[in-house]
Amino acid sequence: MSDRNQKSVAINPIAFLRAVLKPNPNPEDRKFVAAIVGTRSRLAERTDVDGAFEIDPDNLGYLKCSVGGVGVYVPFNLVSVFPGQDDLEVMVATATNVRILDAHPICLSGSATFLGRSVPISDLDFCEYFASTISSLPELIALRLGTQLERLLVRVNWCGSRFIAPFANLQTVLSRLANHPVTFVKLDFLWEVPRFGLMPTTTMILKIDENMSGEALQRSFVHQEAVISATGPLRNVFAAEEISLYLKFLKGEVAKYAASSAERSSDSLKAMKRALSLLLLIGADQDHELHAELEGLIEDLSGPAVAGVVVEKRLDELSDLANDADPAIGEAAKAEISRIKLGFAGIMLESDERDLVLQGTSRTAEALKELIDGLFSAAGDVRH
Repeated sequence: MSDRNQKSVAINPIAFLRAVLKPNPNPEDRKFVAAIVGTRSRLAERTDVDGAFEIDPDNLGYLKCSVGGVGVYVPFNLVSVFPGQDDLEVMVATATNVRILDAHPICLSGSATFLGRSVPISDLDFCEYFASTISSLPELIALRLGTQLERLLVRVNWCGSRFIAPFANLQTVLSRLANHPVTFVKLDFLWEVPRFGLMPTTTMILKIDENMSGEALQRSFVHQEAVISATGPLRNVFAAEEISLYLKFLKGEVAKYAASSAERSSDSLKAMKRALSLLLLIGADQDHELHAELEGLIEDLSGPAVAGVVVEKRLDELSDLANDADPAIGEAAKAEISRIKLGFAGIMLESDERDLVLQGTSRTAEALKELIDGLFSAAGDVRH
């Protein structure tokens, strides 16, 4: 079959679900899933806003492009919504600066992977895979301490032990903790991001061994991560079990956040974004009715009403970080946040407007939960 003919073959979302959710897959089942992933990758080629991503023949399920000489590897399910060149250059530069050690791969994760469809973001999330010795990490973190608002480290979560600025004797304290098993370290910054301004920015540092294994990997789903690395993806997890695990996680998250959104919290937006991730992964664009649902969901998430809620969340997160910042710069941070708020005056919602928006997103979240339940049921996975 030629490449052109292969690209024309649609993959029914229910068939995709049924294949990856099959319990105890045998070698033939695994081969079938690999073939589906290969076809889905071909279908995703050049569907990004700039038509830049090409299939990576060395890493099943990934497509790649180069940004400033740096390789960016994106799972097939994210290509059509992935940031365009202008935003991507900013994301790659920010990731490179956030990264603790240049030799490590770092990933862009979370809602920023939807920027190609103008879905607004309240923060930036990165994930760094740390294969170096854990004893080197305290000094690397200490090098990030400073008093510049543009790149201000505010919080450190060392495998459950939490520290906030001004971090007295942080390197010494962390060096003592480095004698115990460590799986992750989370760093929270106030970070001035070109084109976006001051953003809550988080990097999750996952401790792995040289064979790219370790307990910390349970904290990460690569299906929602774009890998920024000169050497390519370290994890190739597009087998049935890994996709099934992620889909069931997303299904559970949608149900959880849809239920809690009844209190008119912004949890409904979390449910909608998890549903978007799920629909993209199963290939909703390959089905006429689901494609309409997918486009409607993206339209809702990128609309001005939702943007107002997202801006409010961003400002709240910035304020929380400013409150935890070193008092020597905390007031400057609060002043900058007040200035940012003035700039968003035309986007911010009044209380009654916000309630109406969240009522609508709560109903959408519940409808998405029912849709996803129906898809899983149709695929025969009635036990989950």
